[in-house]
Amino acid sequence: MIDFIFLFIISNSIFLGFLFFLVKSENKRANIFLGLFFLSIAVHLYNDILAETFIYESNGSFYFLFEPLLLTIPFLLFYVLHTINDKIKTYHYLTFIPGIGHNFLLYSGDNLLSENGLTIFETIFYYLSIFLLIIILKILYVHKKKVFNFYSDTEKKLLTWLNGFFQIIFLIFALIIISDISEAFSGNFEWLQLTIPITCSFLMIFGLFWTAYYGLTQPKIFTEYSLSTSNNKFQIDTFKGTNIKHKTIVNIQPDQIKKDSVIFNEIKNQIQNKELYLDPKLSLPALAKILNYKDKDLSRIINTCGDLNFYQFINQFRIEKFKTLLNSKKTDQLSIMGLASESGFATKSTFYKSFKEIEGITPTEYLKSINKSE
Repeated sequence: MIDFIFLFIISNSIFLGFLFFLVKSENKRANIFLGLFFLSIAVHLYNDILAETFIYESNGSFYFLFEPLLLTIPFLLFYVLHTINDKIKTYHYLTFIPGIGHNFLLYSGDNLLSENGLTIFETIFYYLSIFLLIIILKILYVHKKKVFNFYSDTEKKLLTWLNGFFQIIFLIFALIIISDISEAFSGNFEWLQLTIPITCSFLMIFGLFWTAYYGLTQPKIFTEYSLSTSNNKFQIDTFKGTNIKHKTIVNIQPDQIKKDSVIFNEIKNQIQNKELYLDPKLSLPALAKILNYKDKDLSRIINTCGDLNFYQFINQFRIEKFKTLLNSKKTDQLSIMGLASESGFATKSTFYKSFKEIEGITPTEYLKSINKSE
């Protein structure tokens, strides 16, 4: 049964790998690495089948072309970096060295080779992969903070689906480690040796299709602005649940603070009077261009004077517009989401998240409170 499942995963991984190479997408360069990830899964499982069936050399090792075991996670790392439009640095390429070295040892017939074609580097792979996954999760965490500071709509920008996929990978690693430990107690945990491979296989199938589904619709992020070159002297520091806590790091003179306060009020007036917030795709660079400010100056002023990130700043205007529309004739013509769209919200998720964060209750609860007061 395991071989049948492996063949199913291999065939689908090959198909998805070439699909990401060929499909037209807003994130095509990053998709190349996602395609390589799928193909590396296929090749690794194919090598496993060869190692566990019948193709062996006289010295005990098996015939293979390439073993991408140590390259799968680096491919995901490069996918993430390209997707968030971050600068690829020299040390990022060093993550491929263990994979290249692994293949060299396999081909060299080194004493480190074992009967089933694995080396002691399989253990290193577990720890290295977990280490790289933690690095990627840290990158995603920093990315999340930047998204809130540069976009008023976070749909398809937070990469939460990747966090879900990495949780699946962590679970697979945990099960594999448990399986390896159980081998030391042969006879006592035979049921683990039977159930864990099947469980891991189905988790892998789910994870692959999960990644394919979201990866095909994932656009490139921060195309208007390269965050890696930003030298802003501020940052949004902590996130807890849906409430964003701020710590603004500044080094500004009192005269500059007064000047920024005046500019901040002018910015609010222009956004309100021109209803710039009605643009659902409004971003910090776009607003800065309209108002004729530099990106970093506008962001600094919003953070220091408003104690808000860009996401909260713009969506406050939209929430107020929504509340105004509730008292207009459009209430009889449009649904809640229709009114939200009229207020500048692009998606239901952004609307509900923003409303709950700003008002402390959901839109439905707000409507009930209005109806009770009437």
